[in-house]
Amino acid sequence: QSIFTLLIAKTLTGQAGFMANPAFINDDLNEIVMAHCTIATKMVDQFIIRNHFETETGIAIQGILHPGGITMIKCAGECLDEYFTAHLIENTNYINACRTQARIKLDKSVDYFMRNPLGNHHIILMGDHEKVIHEFMQLNSCKLVE
Repeated sequence: QSIFTLLIAKTLTGQAGFMANPAFINDDLNEIVMAHCTIATKMVDQFIIRNHFETETGIAIQGILHPGGITMIKCAGECLDEYFTAHLIENTNYINACRTQARIKLDKSVDYFMRNPLGNHHIILMGDHEKVIHEFMQLNSCKLVE
């Protein structure tokens, strides 16, 4: 599902996506920290080579993302089922999470990630791509999961 989402995102936006999963959720502030131990270096302002979080061996890329608008998307089931427009608040550096981390303010309820997410990995794109994704979903009779 994540690979398919990456392919759809690249096709629709011409942009590589960053695959990440929830590391911390703050339902009071409607924020989430999404993280993973790698990212395409073209997506970041700068990066640091570190060790892998879970194993503390090998290498991982800690990317520093440019703050601003992002789009989060997930493909699941038979079609594109979920997308978010969100705002990247800050890059975080928690020692107990994967290396590339982004604290994100959601426009929709963060409860989605606690209740019944479409999966663990979601794709993050820099910029607001909600319109093109929404048009694609409508043209292909896809449903939006709230």
